[in-house]
Amino acid sequence: MPRISEARRLARRDEVLRAAVRCVVRSGYQGVTMADIIEESGLSAGAVYGYFASKAELLAAVADSQLGVIDEVMAEALADGAVPDPADILGRLTDHVRKRASGPDGDLTVVIVQAWGEAIFGGPMRDLVADRIGKLLDGWTEVVRRRQAAGFIDPAARPADVGWVLHSMVPGYMLMRLNVRDLPPRRYLAGVHALLDGPPREG
Repeated sequence: MPRISEARRLARRDEVLRAAVRCVVRSGYQGVTMADIIEESGLSAGAVYGYFASKAELLAAVADSQLGVIDEVMAEALADGAVPDPADILGRLTDHVRKRASGPDGDLTVVIVQAWGEAIFGGPMRDLVADRIGKLLDGWTEVVRRRQAAGFIDPAARPADVGWVLHSMVPGYMLMRLNVRDLPPRRYLAGVHALLDGPPREG
């Protein structure tokens, strides 16, 4: 029997991941079963287990696939030695969240929030989430350092401390959006700018 190409193998793995994402959006990490994912994927059980040995391994891959996309926004903001405005970064991130919320596989922010919830109980999911959060915090800390060097933030402040606060606005927005369905994104971002930008400078 001929072996499938590497491209086809990766495409099938992605099919399984997307099926698992749809199941998590509907049922949550605790509610979903491998049988649900196998049925959703349309593949055989042997094919699914050929890519992921267990539910835990598959759900970790699901979480990683969604959490990792946010890193790209931070990387772009810090490219070429820029001194990015934290409010602008938060604007990009909230825009990204809104796009993820209307994807063809359902509201993908549910997957991210579910991953945070699972991480509370420890194990591999906590390690995965902690690693992703750590990378984002490193990015925010670098943003603060650059803003300090440019004279926008008190140089006496600890960059990591400010970074923690800035980072917390992203999950805060996600949770508010999921629980307050009529949360106006423009008003949220207007509040962010009012808080971070301060009054207009004269001159």
